[in-house]
Amino acid sequence: MFERRTLPNHGQLAAPPHRRVLFVNPRSGGGAARRVGRAERARELGVDVIEFAAGQRFDDMVATAIDEGAIALG
Repeated sequence: MFERRTLPNHGQLAAPPHRRVLFVNPRSGGGAARRVGRAERARELGVDVIEFAAGQRFDDMVATAIDEGAIALG
């Protein structure tokens, strides 16, 4: 399913990425995600939740999540 990659200059195999991430804007929809407990439920299922904060850029948040091994983003 996942391709193993060789680490540069080390000759060791890297484990495939495995992190799942859900981005949540707590203010969107009048706070609907917070009211229904979306972030809490995602955490229960083993999903990392990243909540938007004022001044954050979504593209930077996505790039960081991918750099940290995210394979599924929502």
